[in-house]
Parts: sequence; structure tokens; C-alpha cells
Amino acid sequence: MIFQCVKKMHFLWCLAGLTALITGVTASVASDHECNRRCVVGETPKTCVYNFTVEWYRTLSKACHRCPFVEEDCYRPHCVAADGHVRAHLAVNRMMPGPSIEVCEGDTVVVHVTNMLEDGGTISIHWHGIHQYKTPYMDGAAHVTQCGIDEKETFTYEFKASPAGTHWYHSHSGMQIGDGLLGAFIVRTPKDLDPSGILYDVDDSDHVVIVNDWLPVISIGRYINQMHDKFDLTWPISSLVNGHARKFEVVDKANTSIPAAYTPMELFNVNQNMTYRFRVIGASTTCPMKLSVDSHLITVIATDGMPIVPRVANTMIINPGERYDFVLHANMPVDNYVIRFRGLSDCRVVRETAFAILHYNGANSTLPEINKTLTRGGVFVNPILINNDNPLYSSFDLDIVVDDLRSERYKRVENYTTEKVDLVYYIASDFNNNDNKKYNHPDYYPVKELPPLKAHFTPVLDNITFDLPPIPPLSQPEDIHPEWFCNRSSLDMTACSANLCICTHLVHLKLNQVVDLVLVNEGKAFTESGHPMHLHGHSFRVLGLEKLGESVSVSDVENLEKEGKLKRNLINPPWKDTVHVPDGGYVIIRLIANNPGYWFFHCHVDSHMLQGMAMLFKVGEDEDIPKIPEQFPRCGGMGFSNAKKIKSPPPKVIEKDCESSSISSTLSAVLCLAITFSVFVNIK
Repeated sequence: MIFQCVKKMHFLWCLAGLTALITGVTASVASDHECNRRCVVGETPKTCVYNFTVEWYRTLSKACHRCPFVEEDCYRPHCVAADGHVRAHLAVNRMMPGPSIEVCEGDTVVVHVTNMLEDGGTISIHWHGIHQYKTPYMDGAAHVTQCGIDEKETFTYEFKASPAGTHWYHSHSGMQIGDGLLGAFIVRTPKDLDPSGILYDVDDSDHVVIVNDWLPVISIGRYINQMHDKFDLTWPISSLVNGHARKFEVVDKANTSIPAAYTPMELFNVNQNMTYRFRVIGASTTCPMKLSVDSHLITVIATDGMPIVPRVANTMIINPGERYDFVLHANMPVDNYVIRFRGLSDCRVVRETAFAILHYNGANSTLPEINKTLTRGGVFVNPILINNDNPLYSSFDLDIVVDDLRSERYKRVENYTTEKVDLVYYIASDFNNNDNKKYNHPDYYPVKELPPLKAHFTPVLDNITFDLPPIPPLSQPEDIHPEWFCNRSSLDMTACSANLCICTHLVHLKLNQVVDLVLVNEGKAFTESGHPMHLHGHSFRVLGLEKLGESVSVSDVENLEKEGKLKRNLINPPWKDTVHVPDGGYVIIRLIANNPGYWFFHCHVDSHMLQGMAMLFKVGEDEDIPKIPEQFPRCGGMGFSNAKKIKSPPPKVIEKDCESSSISSTLSAVLCLAITFSVFVNIK
């Protein structure tokens, strides 16, 4: 039955013959903090203080009262409705996503984070997109820039909000992103200073969009199943928009006479003929999301916080870790329109799609039925280049690939044709089908004897499996041991492809070096995954991106470079901090190493990073790195005393003979392929 709602802005919608009540409220991630304001030229920056309590929580908890049978209850304080499936999750202040941080560029952000996890787990929060210039110890990467925050402990993050743009925060411990420890972080500038400011009327909290994949179980449980049994892409997966989805039928077990109901979708309100800036955050742990708005075009104006020359499109892809801003002109007839987020990669296998509603104020209460299989063609921003002609991933001749975008960061021509490059460094990524000792056993269940789905393909960079150091090198440099660290200059790389080389992969860059990183995805194992690679502490320029074939080797790409055949655009290349590297292809990014510190570089697919597709860049020398604040937390087991105050002598060159097969210590076994090397290998 369709009926008109009495309360303001309530309306109805239908899906597959079911009628439900949707409450028209502001976007679920909207912030009412005093620092969420109109930014004004010449304004004195504010100090913006937030208190975050992180705890385990539950969807459809008692805080939800009668949700979803009484839809207003789904918007009560502390109610996390999600997709209607009951599961444990992580919450910040009993919200998922957590509270949004929305400030002006130059504000000082202070966040007191308290760990109240009952299971004793540690946490850390990374401020994804914030460069942390002069505050590298606030980057939030556990075991790299800080110790994990233990149960009942409070850690205070304090830093400048810079650069401006659409950013986000999320856990940088274990698999906690997938369990909901994330939120929006928006840094605005005065509209007059925005190169695209003339294109939109409204830029507010109500049009911030966080889209993420969502499992029906705790993320580490799914991960352990995959690692210690088999990789099964048919396992169920959902996706959420601002923490909402309409997917699972909820039954009132106490009163079976009440009809089943669904949790609400997210709703975005617009007024006809006005223009709106939407800020979209790709918070997935695995799945890229293809976005489109029925009957509307989008004008893409920024990526990863950095302005670009506007590009009009029908659809775009947001990979894990990426952000894209677009302007939507509400120039269609007053009605209700579907916003689609089609899941790709692992989500494509189970045909997962999330939906939200674009509601024109004044539209009637009946929403259109949703065709779940519909996919938008046309002009396509940020396509994923794969081996087959799948329209889900690409529009081919209508594609706008990332290196086709042009920067408007400085509102002038950026000509880098005469820029001197100090270093060209190749980094290969792939999966090695080896006897990963963490997940297989060479005698009891070796890879070669397992069926394909139970064999383990280890994600690697340069055939090296990254292992977090036991203590953070940034905050406790005096406690580090040289044997923890490696790179391809210190390992027998021919042996690493067949065997597991596991260590803290680190490359040392000189301060202010201009570096071209050539990221090569060899694509020998899989053909549809790709890797969204994220760099902490910096934005880089994307000079070139190309898919060369089903697979490719670093030597292939090096030969193309010698022949002058690698694509490089040096006029207004786009600035990003996360870029998708296609299977069988390469991306060239240019980095200015001008931010001293230890910076994570990793795949933003959570399971890939956790298995070791990561590395560290140390930028500058120890004396270049800003001093750690007094009373900064210290950590470490036996031999790494918190009371230690005197720095150890500089690490010596270590010589390790690894030819013997009987290596007693665990550390020597882990680094059995190490040859003569020092703690940091300078790349010249």
C-alpha cells in the first residue's frame, strides 16, 4: 500500500513489490561541530578538538528500538542499521562511519582517541590524505610512526589540516577498516580560492559520500578462512553508503504477524536547478565501486583532494583509498533518482551493488523500482583496464584514464619538461605462488600438493613480503636492528621469487630528491585485481598509465623506457596519493621527497597489505626528521625497554651467511636470504 507520510519530508519507495518508509534526514555523516563552517579568506585558524572512543559494537543494537519496523528509529543516536544483518563491528562514539571531521585548511586538529576494545586489541588511526608535514609521528601507522594504542589508553593526535580536499580517517591496524573504524575528513578552502568554486552552489556535509564493502562477519574471521582454507569468491558481501543499505529482510521474531522490513538506504536531498559538490570516499577494503546517477551527468573536479580541470562524465570508478569530487546539476524534472555503486573485482562475482537516492525536494512519495542489473555506459572517468571488453570496467574510446586528467592545483600551467629527475626506481608487484610459511607448511601441506583454491599466492613488491618491525622506527630509531630491514639491493632476488623473503622492506630517499617511481603490475597470477597503491605523507603526480598485455615484466618496461616508449605527460599531470596499477601494466608517478620521515607505501586492498604488499620510504636523514614530542609513547618487548633514554650507536654493517639450511634463530630464518647489507640502503 502506498500512502502519504504526515511528517515533513517523509516519503515512500518500492523495491520488487515491497513498500517501505524512508525518512528524509540529513546525510548520515553530517557534522555539527563548530569547526564545520564557511571558510573565509583571512580568518584566524581554529583549534578543533574531537574525542573519539573506539569500541566493539553491534548493528541493530537495543539503541535502534523498533528499527527497521519503525523507520524513524533507524536514525536514533547510537543506532547503526547497516544492511539489516546483525553483526559485531567497530564504532567511534557508537557511530559507523565515525564522526566526520570538517575543518578549514590551516586549522589545528586535535583528536583524543581512547581504546575501549574489550578484546584487548590495539588501534591506530591514519589520517588518509593529510601530509603531516613537520608532524610525521601523527601519521597513525602502527609499528611505523607510533605504537598501537592499547586497551584503556588514550592517544592524542595533533596536526595541521593540510592540504585541502576530500580525505578520510581509518584504522591502520589489522583488518579494522573492514569492521567500520573509518570516517570522513574534509578540509575546505574559501570557495573563491577553489578553481572549480564557480561550478557549484552548495558544498556541505549533506553531500559527503562514504562507500565501502561490508562483510556479514568480522573481517579477520573471513581473512583467516581464506588464508588457512580456501579462497572463495562466492562468499556473501554487501556494500554500504554512509553506513546504510537496504538488503537483508528483517523479521520481528517476537511478533511474526508484523511484516518483514528493510533498513533504509542513504538519501541525498537537492533543490531543482541548483548545483551540488559531492565528495566521494572509497573506503572499501577490496572492491572498486562504479558510480553513476540515473538520468544525470557528473562533472568530476578533484581527485584525492587535488583540483583537476573539470571533466563531464556518465560514470566513474572509485578504488579503495581514492576520493573523487564531482558537481551534480539538479536539472532534471522533480523526482527521485537512483545513485548506483556497482561493486567490481570480488564484488562483481556476487553481483553486489549499493544504492542511494537522489531526492529532489518536492518530489512525490513514490520512488522508482530499481533494476539491480542496470549499468551506465558513456564517458567513463578512472576506468580499470583489464584483458577483456567488459563494459563494467571501461567504455573504451570514451574512457578518461587517470593520466588523461589535468591538474588545476596551482591554477596555472604546470610545465615539468625541464625538471631534473634524480632517481628512476622500478617497483614490481605480483603474487608469488610459494610456500608462505605463515599460511602453508613445506612438509605437511606444501603449495605444490594443494588444489588451486587452497594454494597461497603471496602479494609482494619486488618479490619481497613486507613485515612490520616490532617497534616503530620513526619514534624509536635507537631501538631498531639492521637485520629487520631489506630491499632488493640486499637480497638474492632470484631466490625470492620461489621462496618467501620476508622483512621490513625499506628504501632510503635523500631529502628533496625528485623521484620517478615506475610501478609495474606483472599480472602473472590474476587478470582482474590490480592494486590501488597509496603513499603516506605526500601527493605525487601521475605522469603515465598504460596496460601492455595480460602480463608484463619489469625488464619489458625498462626496455620501453630505453626506447623512449613509456608514456609521460609533463604538462599539468594530476596530483594524487592513491593510484590503481592495472594487471599487465604500469603507472609512472613522480614524487618530490620533501617531507622527512618514514612513510608507508602499500596496496590499499586490506588483505594484500596485511599479507605483505607494502614497503617503507625513509625520506631524509635522522637529523632531518622532526623531533618526537616529549612523553611520546614507547613500546617493545624484552630488550626494548620503555625506560631507555640513551640512543644506541649507529647500526653497523651486518654480514650474514645464509647458505646453511640449519639456522637456529627465528630472525635468521626469516631473513635467510639476506646478504651483506646495512640498515638503510641509500639509493643513489
